[in-house]
Amino acid sequence: MNVICIEEKAFYELLDRVFSYFQSKGAAKENKWIFQEEAMRLLNIKSKTTLQRLRNDGKIRFSQPQKK
Repeated sequence: MNVICIEEKAFYELLDRVFSYFQSKGAAKENKWIFQEEAMRLLNIKSKTTLQRLRNDGKIRFSQPQKK
């Protein structure tokens, strides 16, 4: 069994970093759903038919929350 010793100040700084990391990850999960226009912008495509083809081919995952 290995024991790691660190100073108290370093321990609390590490805890602050860990909490900040998980808080930032939690905020990103709140925006799970995006609209079609934003998906097209992120994928750098201009045609709705191209987006639909990517869905049909299984290249991107999708679902329809509240029929959007």
